[in-house]
Amino acid sequence: MKKIKMLFACVMLGVFCIPAHGQEEKKTGGWDWGIHSSITPYVDTDVKTLSFIRKDIDTYDDYYYDYVDGTFYTWDVGLTLEKGIVGDHLVFTTGLNYNNVVTGLDADDYGASSFMLINVSNASQQIEFLRASSFEQKAHYVGVPVGLKFYPISDHFFNFYVKAAVDVNILVAHKVDTKFINPSMEKYNNKVEDLFGDPASVFSTLNVAGGIKLGKKNQPRVTLDVGPSFLLSGDPSSLTQANVGFTFKLNFLLPL
Repeated sequence: MKKIKMLFACVMLGVFCIPAHGQEEKKTGGWDWGIHSSITPYVDTDVKTLSFIRKDIDTYDDYYYDYVDGTFYTWDVGLTLEKGIVGDHLVFTTGLNYNNVVTGLDADDYGASSFMLINVSNASQQIEFLRASSFEQKAHYVGVPVGLKFYPISDHFFNFYVKAAVDVNILVAHKVDTKFINPSMEKYNNKVEDLFGDPASVFSTLNVAGGIKLGKKNQPRVTLDVGPSFLLSGDPSSLTQANVGFTFKLNFLLPL
C-alpha cells in the first residue's frame, strides 16, 4: 500500500509541476493521449526450485536425462498521457497499463516420453505422483508508469529520443494451467495450482530505451522504442525467475 501511495503522489507531483498557462504553455504545448502495446521477453530465465516437482524424466538405452526449460515474458496494452515540460526536449509520461506476465515450465521436447512428476500427496502411508509435460502461469496486473523522454534535437517529423520509466503493477488475478500426460487427470488442475502459491501482489520495473518518433508536436504521432527492462521489486511468477528483459513498445499519440 505504501508503494501505491508513493506512486500516485509522484504522478500528481509531476502533473502540478507542469506549466499550464501563459508563455510556458505556448512553449511546451498541451497534453497528448494515446494507446500503446509492448512485449518483453526475459533473457536470463531460471527455473525455480520446487520441491514437489521432479524434473523432466527421459530414460534412454544407455543414459538418463533430467531437464526442464523455463520461459518468462510479459506483454501489456494501455493508455498513455504525455506532456512537454521543457520546450521540445523533455516530456513527462504516465498512463495506465494492463500487464500480463506469462511464465512456464516445459519438459524436454526431444523425447516423446518426456514428463515431470508432481507430488500431490505425501501422506505417511502413500506418496502420489501425477505426470505432466508443462505448466503455464498467467498473472494479470494493472499498473501505472511514470517516466521522462528526452529529445536531443528540436521537433521534426522524424525524431529520436531516449527515455526512462518506472512501472508499478498490482495483481488482480492469476492462473496456472497444467498439461497432463493423461488428459483424465485434468480434474487435479486446481490442486496442482495450489502447490505453486501466488505471485507477488505488487511488482515494479525500471525501463530504459531509445526510440524513434514519426509526426510533429500537436499532430498525430507514432513512436517505437526498444530497450532493457529490469525487475526492481516483487516476483510476478511462481514458476520461473528472471531479472533482465528487452522491451519493444509501440505507441500511437493524439493531441488532446
